[in-house]
Amino acid sequence: MDARSMLDLIEGYSSDEDTEQQAVLEVNQLALVEQVEEELANVEDQLPAVNEQPEPIVS
Repeated sequence: MDARSMLDLIEGYSSDEDTEQQAVLEVNQLALVEQVEEELANVEDQLPAVNEQPEPIVS
């Protein structure tokens, strides 16, 4: 265990660099969630509604 890990355990030490890295990770996670939600909404828009009947196939 290195000194920083020991300080983290003992007194909740966090450097500015650690805080900045955590903030970047959180922003990236939020951006990814927004992207996935947008793509999911696009897919859902392309699906027929549950109560819609498909058009009959005429041969």
